[in-house]
Amino acid sequence: MKLFFSHASPFARKCRIAIRLKSLLSQTDEIEATPLQNPPELLAANPIAQVPSLILENGIAVSNSPLICAYIDKIGTGKSIYGSDELAIRRLENLGDAIMETAVKIRLEQLRPEGEKSPSWIKRWQDNLERTLIFAEKEVNNIDLNQLNIGNISIVCALSYLDLRFPEYEWKNKYKNLKQIQCLLEETLVFKDTFPK
Repeated sequence: MKLFFSHASPFARKCRIAIRLKSLLSQTDEIEATPLQNPPELLAANPIAQVPSLILENGIAVSNSPLICAYIDKIGTGKSIYGSDELAIRRLENLGDAIMETAVKIRLEQLRPEGEKSPSWIKRWQDNLERTLIFAEKEVNNIDLNQLNIGNISIVCALSYLDLRFPEYEWKNKYKNLKQIQCLLEETLVFKDTFPK
């Protein structure tokens, strides 16, 4: 298989962690791509030039991190990354993905040239981000930190993306439960091996 990724993408990081947890790294070529440069190989796999994109052995392309992770879980070995309560874990995954999506929107808007940026949209996304973090802070009380699953993986990938792109945003002072889970999981090998840069 081939996985197109960028080191900064929290969505791609989530998939890279799943690949490692399911013992599929030796069967996967991880190919770094810069989506904004529209590399032809990535466009052939995903016409909207987004990472992650996974090319299967039969040449079929799969995009969207929840879909990729579900496929990885099915073909890999070891315990399911969806655990025994799949709905609860998928809800956490969705929360993490919502944080990622909102943060990426803010980042892309900030990269626009002066005069094209929309302060009103940035404010809306910042408000959405804050509400989602408040919600996630309560939800992570139910996380079992002794077992990695796609829910807590998604949450931590999102939080570390915030640190990467918005170091001035002091979320750790307000959200102690989120800070705790990030500190614990970022010390594990699969997180260290995929740390964003």
